[in-house]
Amino acid sequence: MRIVILGAGYSGTALALELVRSRPHLRPTLVESSARFGPGLAYGAAEERHALNVRAGRMGAFADAPNDFARWAIGTADDVFAPRPAYGRYLEALLEAAHERVERVAGRAVAITPAGNEFTVRLADGRTLAADHVVLALGNPAPARPRFADAFGEYWVNDPWDAVARNKLAGRDGAILVLGTGLTMVDVVQSLRAAGHRAPLIALSRRGLLPNIHRAPRAWPPFLDDMHGAPLAKIVRRVRDEVDRAATQGVDWRQVLEGARPSVQALWRAADPATRKRFLRWLRPYWDVHRHRLPRVPAVHVTRLRRSGVLRIEAGRIIAAERARDSVRLTVALRGGGEIEHRVAGGINCTGPDHDYARSEDPLLQQLLRDRMIACDPFGLGLVVDTAWRVVDGLGKAQPQISALGPPTRGAVWEITSVPDIREQVAELADRLLADVPA
Repeated sequence: MRIVILGAGYSGTALALELVRSRPHLRPTLVESSARFGPGLAYGAAEERHALNVRAGRMGAFADAPNDFARWAIGTADDVFAPRPAYGRYLEALLEAAHERVERVAGRAVAITPAGNEFTVRLADGRTLAADHVVLALGNPAPARPRFADAFGEYWVNDPWDAVARNKLAGRDGAILVLGTGLTMVDVVQSLRAAGHRAPLIALSRRGLLPNIHRAPRAWPPFLDDMHGAPLAKIVRRVRDEVDRAATQGVDWRQVLEGARPSVQALWRAADPATRKRFLRWLRPYWDVHRHRLPRVPAVHVTRLRRSGVLRIEAGRIIAAERARDSVRLTVALRGGGEIEHRVAGGINCTGPDHDYARSEDPLLQQLLRDRMIACDPFGLGLVVDTAWRVVDGLGKAQPQISALGPPTRGAVWEITSVPDIREQVAELADRLLADVPA
């Protein structure tokens, strides 16, 4: 079977390695536009100061060896938050160990077309690949570009991981707007300071919420297994009751959230569209800051910057942006009421990936949508897939020869961003693909 995997970040790399672990004679093909196979954007564009937000002991690439990364990174304890580039090097090492068993093709896929019982994958340079099965392991897309960004001209950085553009801003006098107050904001603030930026930093989001901080882990048993299909308000009450009960035993709410985690995907699958919509509108920001937490070191850094007045966190939205010589004058409507004006020298988009593929400019996604080979999640959370990770087309039919993996499947399960979540999905998809491959 000729399996072509589009995207060689963690998702695609882990699947290719999982396939050849079970079938050494199988030779899956990884296609990667950056020509760097393994790290992807998450671990390839990061700096050594950027820490993983999952402990090393849980970051193994394979479901049956969760502490493999900690063993590989000699001297790294299981409970350490290792540098993100180290994880990228780990993935590269795993691919190197696989040698020629995984074919690597540097290029950007721009089209997938049926050709009898197979598919032809066309690359931007005109090359083509024949495939019996195509896996869309596309990773996280870029943030949506806000309308006011045009006022910034060349001093707006829409890709927060573009180090060249980011450092160009760091060298400018004047405050910098950081749009978003989540984990990406923390990384970008650290990078700007390391690059020499000493003027104020203004981090803005609708609610001004910062990620919470990790604490020492302690097991808490799952407690939401009987809530599938329950009203959202009832689920929230159960979580709050469990937090209160845990507090009487001296257990932190973070551990209760870990007890809820095994049920999240099943809860999401069982939720009707109205419940999903309600969650996304009212609870999503609070889920994000409680679920996706910060290691202590970067959290302390952010706290110090806030206390010194260098970093300012604001809750509100930009209602006007006007270019004035070498700066931009912003008018912000504050969440609690009133307005405030800022004059900034540049801005960086840290709002997170835009999974609404209906507005994507990627030529591959545009072609697949145009030909109705894929369908977009109604809430803008990626692609529609079935429970076996098969892509559902524009007519509502699952395509047995096209699968999706990782962040593009968020609409189906909600929680599918961290390595522990994705590697379980990798194992499931690998089992399905290998069912038709002789041992």
